[in-house]
Amino acid sequence: RNQSQPPKAALELEYVFGYRARDAKNNLRYMKDGSICYHAAGVGIILDKEDNTQRHFIQHTDDITAIAFHPDGLKVATGELGAKPVIHIWDINTCSSIHKLKGHLKKGIQSLCFSPT
Repeated sequence: RNQSQPPKAALELEYVFGYRARDAKNNLRYMKDGSICYHAAGVGIILDKEDNTQRHFIQHTDDITAIAFHPDGLKVATGELGAKPVIHIWDINTCSSIHKLKGHLKKGIQSLCFSPT
């Protein structure tokens, strides 16, 4: 038993139970493909209600406090808490980051919105 080495195991997020409703508004939406997008803790979630499976955006390092849905129904922006918060714009199909905004942001993101054009 070597306590100085991490265990030889890997974890993979399979399903998130929960939803952040306490201090977040307008944070659940049906997307263009019929899936449902929302967030819990630091995870952006895409729920396929037909087969009850989820895809996850897991690049945040703190709780997500703001979410915006692009008019095309294919992209989402999420912002987080923290001293130096980050905003991610990500694709709902691949759950991969399209763009990351950071820098002069402080103390957490309260609201996000996409321009209609």
